[in-house]
Amino acid sequence: MNVNLPTNTSFKKVLLLAFFLFIANYSYSQDASRKGIYIAPMVSIGMGSATGEDFIESISEGIDNIEVGLPAYAFGIHAGYMFTNKIGVMTGVNIRHYSDEMDHSLNSSGMRKDLEIPFYFRVITSKPNRVGFFANAGVTPAFRIASGNESGDHTVYGLFSYNNGYNQDIFNVSFGANFGLNIPMGNLGNIDIGPELHAGVISCGTYYNETSTSVDAYNLSSGYIGLRVQGNFKLSK
Repeated sequence: MNVNLPTNTSFKKVLLLAFFLFIANYSYSQDASRKGIYIAPMVSIGMGSATGEDFIESISEGIDNIEVGLPAYAFGIHAGYMFTNKIGVMTGVNIRHYSDEMDHSLNSSGMRKDLEIPFYFRVITSKPNRVGFFANAGVTPAFRIASGNESGDHTVYGLFSYNNGYNQDIFNVSFGANFGLNIPMGNLGNIDIGPELHAGVISCGTYYNETSTSVDAYNLSSGYIGLRVQGNFKLSK
């Protein structure tokens, strides 16, 4: 009976493969728990409206009916703590930019930029170092920090005057949710990818457009829908 013993080269390949498998397993086992402190940069792109009552209603009617939303985006840095492998809380700072309709006849843009301070609970369904699903939900106070609107009395061709813009410094609170895939990054942490939705629940301010013939006023109930990517980097064991 002939017995084929492994060659020296084959034996080295087996040892090398076993070594890499050991290193990979050791690396992942070092981050067996999600518990700890995290820092999380995020970016989101989508569509929304700073005067978003109609926008929010159109979302409920279906994506094909969204006609008043224009491109919007947000970016920020968050920090938080995971109490267990699946439950945590986070807060941070965002800048969110809305690009509303421009009134060319009045040389006025509805652009608005907000400073947001989100507070949200966080749930991850999978075990550590496994692809799974996540959900973030909470409230976001927002303060207007810039706008493209004119404000004050103006005269058009000497025929009539108008006053166009926001009537005061604006403070809003919206309810937001973000959910989707959670992808592990070994010892570094994990990445969230999924849709983000915001709907204003407290409106403290009005956007108005006044001419000689009519006055249009909109309660500032902001609305937003988009795709968000967030990297959650673990700072502590």
